[in-house]
Amino acid sequence: MKKLILSLLTAALSFLSAFDSPLVTYKGVPGPVTFGVPFKKGAVKDVKNLNLNGHPLQVKVNGRWQDGSVKWALFDTDLPADFKGKFTMGKAHEGELLYKNGVLSNGTVKVTFPEKGALFCYETPEEKGSVTLITKFQLDSPGPCEGENWLKKAGTAKRFRRYSSAGKRSVTVETNGPQRAVVRIEGEAGYRYIIRVTLWKNENTLRVQTTFICTLDPNENFLRSMILRIDRPGKTVQRELVTGTERFHHMVSWRKKNSPSAKGVLHDGSLTAAVKDFARLFPKELACDRKGISFHIWPENSGRVLDLRRREKVDRRYLDYVNPAGGYGVAKTHDFYLSWSNSDIAERINKVEIPAVSPEYMRATLACGEYLLPGKDFPKSNALIDFSFKYLHQYKRQGHFDGMMDWGDIPLGAHGMKDHMGEGSPESAPFRGYTGWSNGDFNMACAFYLHFLRTGDQNALRDGLDFTWHLADVDTVNFWPGDKKYQYHPGADMVGKGRRHDQQHWGTPPGDYGYVCDDGVYAYLFTGEERILEVLCLVGSNPGTNYGRFMALRLYEITGKKKFLERFKKDMELEKVVPRLENFRGNAYDGPGYIFIESIMPGFLKEKTLAGVKKYALRYHNVLLAKGYPPYVPALLACKYAPTDENLLTLKAMVYQRKKLLESDYTIAADAPMDAFDKKWKLQNLPVAALYFWISYPYVMETLRKAGITEEECLKFRYKWKDLQSTSEVLPNARFKKTPYTQYSYYSVPLECKLFPDWGVEQLLDAEGGKRFRLAVKRMKLYENGKSLGPASFPHRYIMYGSPIGWSCTGTSLMINTPDKSDPRTNKKKYVFSYTAEKDWKWQDKPSFNEKLIRIYPFPDVNKPSGTWCALLENESPDPVLILNPSKEVKMQAEAALKRHTFTENGKVIKQWKRERNILIFKTSDQTDPRTNGREYRFSYKNGKEK
Repeated sequence: MKKLILSLLTAALSFLSAFDSPLVTYKGVPGPVTFGVPFKKGAVKDVKNLNLNGHPLQVKVNGRWQDGSVKWALFDTDLPADFKGKFTMGKAHEGELLYKNGVLSNGTVKVTFPEKGALFCYETPEEKGSVTLITKFQLDSPGPCEGENWLKKAGTAKRFRRYSSAGKRSVTVETNGPQRAVVRIEGEAGYRYIIRVTLWKNENTLRVQTTFICTLDPNENFLRSMILRIDRPGKTVQRELVTGTERFHHMVSWRKKNSPSAKGVLHDGSLTAAVKDFARLFPKELACDRKGISFHIWPENSGRVLDLRRREKVDRRYLDYVNPAGGYGVAKTHDFYLSWSNSDIAERINKVEIPAVSPEYMRATLACGEYLLPGKDFPKSNALIDFSFKYLHQYKRQGHFDGMMDWGDIPLGAHGMKDHMGEGSPESAPFRGYTGWSNGDFNMACAFYLHFLRTGDQNALRDGLDFTWHLADVDTVNFWPGDKKYQYHPGADMVGKGRRHDQQHWGTPPGDYGYVCDDGVYAYLFTGEERILEVLCLVGSNPGTNYGRFMALRLYEITGKKKFLERFKKDMELEKVVPRLENFRGNAYDGPGYIFIESIMPGFLKEKTLAGVKKYALRYHNVLLAKGYPPYVPALLACKYAPTDENLLTLKAMVYQRKKLLESDYTIAADAPMDAFDKKWKLQNLPVAALYFWISYPYVMETLRKAGITEEECLKFRYKWKDLQSTSEVLPNARFKKTPYTQYSYYSVPLECKLFPDWGVEQLLDAEGGKRFRLAVKRMKLYENGKSLGPASFPHRYIMYGSPIGWSCTGTSLMINTPDKSDPRTNKKKYVFSYTAEKDWKWQDKPSFNEKLIRIYPFPDVNKPSGTWCALLENESPDPVLILNPSKEVKMQAEAALKRHTFTENGKVIKQWKRERNILIFKTSDQTDPRTNGREYRFSYKNGKEK
């Protein structure tokens, strides 16, 4: 016996000497906590004997390394405020399970789950009670769909239908231990409901987490009332009410909002009832009468219905075109607490704070890959990232993006900013001509968790959880009625596959993305939220490939269920190219997935990654090739598999693409007013910022740092100019295509020759290369029936919005509008595109002409008068000098030709003009409109051979 004890003691001491326990800190409210911690490979083999400074732990393993050691563990315990402590090995905690024989009990609070009637019944020394869910639906339409508003005025409805949870339901024990237990109840009360009842050992508190899922036809059923009713003896208490307000619309200025202030807490004798996020998730109501308490999840007193119908007369491309059913599947989760021991329960539930370990420890475990911690390395990049999360937090707090359905959304970008189409409004964040919300597009929510890993910032964690809840509930299809036409899942109800709310949302289109993926995994690993894991598992079980599909492998790691491993393998078989390098959403959603594939299955992607990156890297090694959105993770994995100069050059070039953004000033106080943050915001929009800097960029920084490459070295990188060969091609009329986007008006035509885009390239070149590029753009020409159609240097957005002058080149295609607004597909005109290389260019004179200006437009935007005008000439003037360092003779010829031009207004010479090929840009003598002032404008040229 002594030998056995000595052997066990020796083994324990040996384990302790090898286990470098992290310091766990907790600054939250005293009470029960649930939190996740990763461990280094080989550090922890068994968790049953772990304690936290003597505090007993309930532990669940959520992942193991290849050697079987613990990778992620979820802990439940009870901690005081300002706690600091380390894990120690001690006696296994063998406390009694909180759920036994159909009863959930901690010795003081007892909960039972009857087969019918109440959802559950509870009993304490002071009282007995029961809980039921009741819903009421309005069957009469509340009027036309408003589109931008979920909260529709109920109107004068006469037909209603009521439901109760008293009918058939299922009861499942999801978590059961000595510190915390969770029982799940599922049934239907009109809508499908899922209710989780949580009880802790050392706190006489019940969390009743209610999730409802809209499964009724949204065109015929409008939610009027939803009540979680607690029947108990009670006192009459002043009711607390928050109703829907006129200011709740999708895009109202945050400057005009006043946040609801109701706290959502009722004290009734020994019982405290509290609702998490009560004020911001309006409409809500807590009421108490002589028989009990009512939590009005949707209060009838608000005078509103939940309207999930589709917007009418809206381009279907911006809606969920795969599922024509409308608002099916929208879900929402609420946390309601009943406490007989903690009158301050609202303080704890409304400020999420989890015990945490240091960022240095998190990084050292390698459980989330190798990313760079904030510090002296890559200072400009870290400053931008730090500003971004301050910005997001401030935007969220001051914006008050409130409402039962919409908490978690955030506009696409800064108020007043212009999008890349030139659209803007002082009170909105537009995108492609309309305002929108970012949702989870480009996996933005995942960035919050990476920022928490890197900094320990609990604000980032809280913000990430808000986004994730919104994605898991509203943005993920939680119910999709069976559709025999759907190729991946014929005839069966399903979960997942894209956004649900189509009111002015951009960022989660239907096909294959928009639901929780890696962000949801992080949320579960850090907090243990069963509802999040449930949605992940449902989505991860869907057949077919989709963005974020690598989540299935992580679910296999968490749950050990082989169906997720099989799903991952099947997806890999369906993919011809992995990793994806061409698609920006593939990069955004799949990037974290590649990180975790490498963590779970080292080397699995090696062969395909090296082959794909070698091919794609050519884009980053040649300034003339379009770069697209950066496939950061495949590129950095290539550096890991093969740390060659070529692969490192690809990463350096990717950082260099962001030079302009990185060198801006992002110094700002965390509590600065929102206007100050908006003025410093330089990125195009939030999803693009996520793709560029938040999701995978910290992994890039670490890869370069380990290779000895500094941020300064990346930003000093420059491309050398390399000219193309001269080319000319006829553009067949049949190849022209009209834009499918209704807000634009232009035609595009692909080029057989692959050129360079006519804008942006000079930013990537050295000084001389930039000059050569700008001259090269001017050597591109487009002719219609032998007449030049003007310069190619017009911004894309002017062409896209119908400008009949100029044209633009994307590198692979041209964008134009014909001068007479005819359709190039049917006007039978001949279009020829040509490019003259620098070595082939020669100055050539043109024939004399004298023409009256007829087609006159504002310049540069034909739709916005600016005091400067332009006219499309019938005749082409000689080129200016279009090569660098021309001969003296060529310069003299060009200068002489310029002097042979004359511009007149009613016969009087005007000096305020310039020309670009066959476009004349000018101002009138008195700044009047040349289209309406009744004067004649002429432009003439004399050939150099004429006397």
